[in-house]
Order: sequence, then structure tokens, then C-alpha cells
Amino acid sequence: MAWRPVWAYFAPDRSLRDQVPHDPQGYDAQGFAVEDFNLPRNLMLAASWAGYSATVEQAVGDLRRHLASTS
Repeated sequence: MAWRPVWAYFAPDRSLRDQVPHDPQGYDAQGFAVEDFNLPRNLMLAASWAGYSATVEQAVGDLRRHLASTS
């Protein structure tokens, strides 16, 4: 089966570390480490998508351009 790119859409935001309250060592209130990869979402999600857009409407055009540039 051919590889199919994943394209995400969500409102642009700050890095995950800026979104989740944490102590100076980077741990949240439950003791979990808050990722510090300067990404707006979890690394496992961010590393799996080909790109992202702010809205679904914008994503359609952005994904079309991405597919055209990789074919």
C-alpha cells in the first residue's frame, strides 16, 4: 500500500511547554514531563504529520500544494 500523508489542522498556538503549566524542572501537576520540542502538539503526533494548517479550509489547499510538490 502506498504511503499516505497525514495533514493536521488546528488553530496556531504556542509550544506545548507554553500551553501546559509546569514547574521549573518541566513537570506538570501530576508529575509528568512536559515535552520541550518547541512544537504545538505532542512529538509523536507532530512527527507523523506532513504538515498542518489553521483551518480545514486552509488545509485542503495546503495539502494539495504539498502533494503537488512531492509527486
